[in-house]
Amino acid sequence: MSVLGLSHWFASAKVYFSSFAATEASRRRASVEQSASTVLGRPDASQDACANKCCRRRIKPNAPRALFLEGRPMCSKTCWAQSFEERLQREWTRSFDGASTYAHRVPFGVLLLEQGVITAEQRDAALEAQRVVGSGRIGDWLRQEFGVTEQQIARALGMQWNCPVFDLSQHRSVPSGIPLDVLQEYRVLPLRPSGRGVLYLAYDDRPNAVLRLAVQHMVGRRVEDGLATAASFAEKWDLARDDEQGHRALRLEPGAWEVIQRDVESRTGQADVRIARLERHIWVRVLLTSPNTAPLPTAENAVVRDYLIPVTPWIR
Repeated sequence: MSVLGLSHWFASAKVYFSSFAATEASRRRASVEQSASTVLGRPDASQDACANKCCRRRIKPNAPRALFLEGRPMCSKTCWAQSFEERLQREWTRSFDGASTYAHRVPFGVLLLEQGVITAEQRDAALEAQRVVGSGRIGDWLRQEFGVTEQQIARALGMQWNCPVFDLSQHRSVPSGIPLDVLQEYRVLPLRPSGRGVLYLAYDDRPNAVLRLAVQHMVGRRVEDGLATAASFAEKWDLARDDEQGHRALRLEPGAWEVIQRDVESRTGQADVRIARLERHIWVRVLLTSPNTAPLPTAENAVVRDYLIPVTPWIR
């Protein structure tokens, strides 16, 4: 091949690969935008199709979208009901292995021992008292028998769970959008969102990652959790219950999820349903708006109804 021919070949190859790279970048950008739209609940081109995986019927661009599941449109009540039951069953049958959660954490007594807060004899005595009585946390026994302070206990728990310890004198509880029933069941204290819009959840025992992810999904806000001393938590707990007193969830019997289905299907406007699994419950949130209020119901423009269903063997 001559030098001129070789130069021509390299020029053609450069044009080809430049075109390929531009096409690939455009494809990836479209994929990212589509994923972001789905996560944030914004309608996109892919939402012209019914979100029921067994249907995929096209929805006309100008047709009113009235029924949603997790922000995705459904073409009919039948498709919505089928998808709702499938999603509910999937969450219902999830299992949480509590033992694996704690298996690799440094024992609480060992942390206090390494910090020089207690001696090995005090640790062993507290563990023996816990074993004999059959109840109580080791921290409570150490505080009661050997004068370990609540601040020392909270600091060691924070190290054990790798989370912050909140000074509740610098925070106040606020209405959070979490039903009072969930707060009571899982003993969690919502704190004022930070300037970054983060909602904080405080516990007096251990953080609950399952609850944190569920709240983040339901309220649509980043959530972080941490610990507080038992005394400061108890002081703020009553105030938090007063803040959330007007926001209650309807408790349903196992297998009574048809109540939610009837509630959604009898609406006159738009409805979006979100589902989250807690350790012992299914939390369902229904967002209802009047007709043509917005492209998608949100907590800001909708009437919010929460349901709490205890988890038992699946009942259809």
